[in-house]
Amino acid sequence: WISFTAGILSGGWLFNHGIPNWFLYALAISCATFSVYNFQRIYKFKKDHFFQLETFNWLRVHFRLIKISALIFAILALVLSVYLVKDVFANAWLFILSVLVSIFYVVPIFGIRLREIPVVKSALIAVVWTSVLLLIPWLNEGKDPMIVQDELTAFCCFFIAISIPFDIRDLEQDRLQHKTLPLLFGTTISKMLSILLLGVFYLIIANINQEMGKTLLFACVTVITALLTLFTNSTRSIYFFAAIDGTMVLIGLVYFYS
Repeated sequence: WISFTAGILSGGWLFNHGIPNWFLYALAISCATFSVYNFQRIYKFKKDHFFQLETFNWLRVHFRLIKISALIFAILALVLSVYLVKDVFANAWLFILSVLVSIFYVVPIFGIRLREIPVVKSALIAVVWTSVLLLIPWLNEGKDPMIVQDELTAFCCFFIAISIPFDIRDLEQDRLQHKTLPLLFGTTISKMLSILLLGVFYLIIANINQEMGKTLLFACVTVITALLTLFTNSTRSIYFFAAIDGTMVLIGLVYFYS
């Protein structure tokens, strides 16, 4: 689901900006996201004991399928990336850095996972997602990143905002390992920060893209995301948090039609 939403969001943004091969970029990003997230689940399944029972049982039953599918999608992502890349030496560094952050986010380096560094977790998620979905394709097409710097800032705000509800969901298990925003500042302040960041995201995008600013759907998506954040707690179902991820699909569709 996350890989699908990532593909829709990046596809919509790239299409709106006239990037050639936008569909292939979106497909490559979807395959890479699917692979990375499943490899992370494989590692955590073997090393950690913090899965919810429902998730743990599903992983145990489908473990072989997950490994095979993660490998297949990794190969597909690599093939598409090789086809799309235009200047390996100019652009590969950011791609490699994003991959390394994704790996060491869950795999310890010097005895510590990147996600365990206080407050860094949400920022890392935002920077990697923004880089992979928007900045890397933009740079690969030889575009000046200064043109979209405000938009990149807006999406960093968006990704930090939607990562906070997931930290609230994982509050009890994170208490043993991590120092996330909800643990440091409490759920109320964290929710207020998330909603504030969503407001900043909306104002920046609406100012940059006048058509999106006039689109009722864009305003509704932002409000819905804020409401989902407001009503987040650790007992919500997996479908509730899938809905938060799903707001990326709607934002991508707004880009398609604005």
